[in-house]
Amino acid sequence: MVGMFPLNLVVYPNETLNLHIFEPRYKQLVKDHLETKQLFGIPTYLEDKVKEYGTLIEIVEVVNTYEDGRMDIVTIGKEVFKIEKLQNPMEGKLYSGASIYHIPNIDNSEYSERLLLVENVKKLFELVDLKSNLSPDNMLISYGIAHSVGLSLAQEYHLLSLENEHQRIAFLNDHLSRTIPVVKEVERVKRYAKLNGHFKNIAPLDF
Repeated sequence: MVGMFPLNLVVYPNETLNLHIFEPRYKQLVKDHLETKQLFGIPTYLEDKVKEYGTLIEIVEVVNTYEDGRMDIVTIGKEVFKIEKLQNPMEGKLYSGASIYHIPNIDNSEYSERLLLVENVKKLFELVDLKSNLSPDNMLISYGIAHSVGLSLAQEYHLLSLENEHQRIAFLNDHLSRTIPVVKEVERVKRYAKLNGHFKNIAPLDF
């Protein structure tokens, strides 16, 4: 059984997550896993329930420990899992646990689809005055940009549940193909609104 720490968010492999630990059950979980050096799981809590998919987490550093047992910790996502059976609480513990399947991280993406994703992200970022340093040479890039392209929590969870990179990139490219025109229109309206009430330099019409 693996200790579980459900949260109303999605954590991806290689993502750094800072956590403030204050609930007794999770203070116990962190203490146990610091002693055993085992990973614990963060499954997504969505639609009032613990979802099947989550990410195994490694504690990188305990930044602060308070007199009352609270802690500030730095963690990193390691690999995706799927819950087979959840036990709440785990026997003899305050926190929940689960038997899990480890989901292999299959990178079956092609250069052309990674290039399209990089170009789409660049278009979106330019519209909102951000810079992108993504490269199509980067492998497994879907997780690295998922929090930056306007996905809802449900969409972020759906991305986590996709079990290969080809599917994840296709999902992101489809999302961006629909999102970019909307952002363009919003930015156009914002620019137009800024002109309202100002003197306008109108070009002469030739007719």
